[in-house]
Amino acid sequence: LVLILGVTNLMEVVNWVVPMTVVCGLQVGVGLRLASKGMKDIQNLGWVGSRDADAEGADEMSDNGAYDSIVLAIVCSVLCMYWLRDDLIVRESAVSRETNNDNDNNYGQVVAEE
Repeated sequence: LVLILGVTNLMEVVNWVVPMTVVCGLQVGVGLRLASKGMKDIQNLGWVGSRDADAEGADEMSDNGAYDSIVLAIVCSVLCMYWLRDDLIVRESAVSRETNNDNDNNYGQVVAEE
């Protein structure tokens, strides 16, 4: 359906008919639903392995989800934040180097003018 809307350019008609508030409301609703599903799924995880749902009391660890754990989620989150961070420090140092180069060039020009 989306392919047909995109190819025939009818998506513009849909964008014109559907108000932006409806789109935003749908996005918020889907986001909240995904967040609540994620929180429910996290409750079934252990710190280093997943709990076996079939085990009595669900306190025993299973080998089926040995890679699925809270520690792994934390490590992946930290790595994502590191790799997706804003390189503001790198940009600021590049801008300051350019500014220093411009000031050096301007200083030479001022001295030459005097």
